Formats: sequence, structure tokens, C-alpha cells
Amino acid sequence: MIPWGGVSCCLSAAALYLLGRNNG
Repeated sequence: MIPWGGVSCCLSAAALYLLGRNNG
């Protein structure tokens, strides 16, 4: 089974990281 809570957390963290990196 996949821990959807952990997956969504990791995805949101990765999205925020990418957004911050793109914004400089």
C-alpha cells in the first residue's frame, strides 16, 4: 500500500521547492 499522506506531502514539498528555485 502507498501512504497517500506521505506522497501528497512529498509532492507539495517538491512543488514548493521547484517554484522557489524557478523564482530565484
